[in-house]
Amino acid sequence: MPPPVDYRDLPYLWQAGYFAMEPDKLKSRLRSSKLMLGPVEETIQHFCSQENPPPIGFISFDLDYYSSTMAAFKIFAAAPRHLLPRIACYFDDMVGDIDWAYNDFTGELLAIREFNAANDDMKLAPVQGLRFYGSRLPRAWHEQIFVAQSVQASGLLPTDLRSDRVTPRGGVVLRRPREFLANRCPQDQANRLRMATHGHSVLTPAHVG
Repeated sequence: MPPPVDYRDLPYLWQAGYFAMEPDKLKSRLRSSKLMLGPVEETIQHFCSQENPPPIGFISFDLDYYSSTMAAFKIFAAAPRHLLPRIACYFDDMVGDIDWAYNDFTGELLAIREFNAANDDMKLAPVQGLRFYGSRLPRAWHEQIFVAQSVQASGLLPTDLRSDRVTPRGGVVLRRPREFLANRCPQDQANRLRMATHGHSVLTPAHVG
């Protein structure tokens, strides 16, 4: 980890050098993921232009610091074709005991609050009611799962790509999923075919030493 910038980075919890790693050993264990190393404010800036990912459907924010989380939120400024209208988000560092003292004025919670205040096109909000429906999740996750909601996108597919079929939870079944994904990520044929059944990509910005 880099050094904390100020009190908002919770220096009583996190310090420079935490979470040391061996990059080569970690890379050797990866099969379907790609490791991008560097300051998050630099790697996130070029992620979409260099990787041309399919539409992002999930982001795990495990950055510990307020400053790094704010930098990672720049992903939401990506071109609309790289973002689903609703993106599930997990925030690692916002639930703990009294000695951790997570609160709305430091860390990831402060970053979320400031992001919402500064942005009109995208809002971050906790997913309501997970304690009733999220029985497969650890209990702490019920407070750590958010949704990044676009307030510009309709969230609807073009009518010519939608079928009349609806899933039990109200989702719409694609009539021509490959065509839909081809329009969303035109430069990557492999991703168009692979994502025809999954429809999203996963991003996990995190701190490593």
